Amino acid sequence: MNKIETYDLLHAQTIPSVPILFYHKTEWINEQTAEFPTLAKMYMSDDLYDRYWVNECVNKLTELKLRKKEYLDELEEEARVKK
Repeated sequence: MNKIETYDLLHAQTIPSVPILFYHKTEWINEQTAEFPTLAKMYMSDDLYDRYWVNECVNKLTELKLRKKEYLDELEEEARVKK
């Protein structure tokens, strides 16, 4: 009985902070901006987590040599759903 802790459903939510790499705002090449507008907006976003997410995803596609239209189309859809 002395091991029971008090739990309150009404207390404020605590969201832990996660350290991320800082990416500067960068613009995509014009034809990519027109083809992938959500990704382009995320590259220029004021939100650090948006910039981190898009940079990490595209960097991984580049690393795996999969930075092709079909994969970028899928990433664009994921970004659109995320937003």
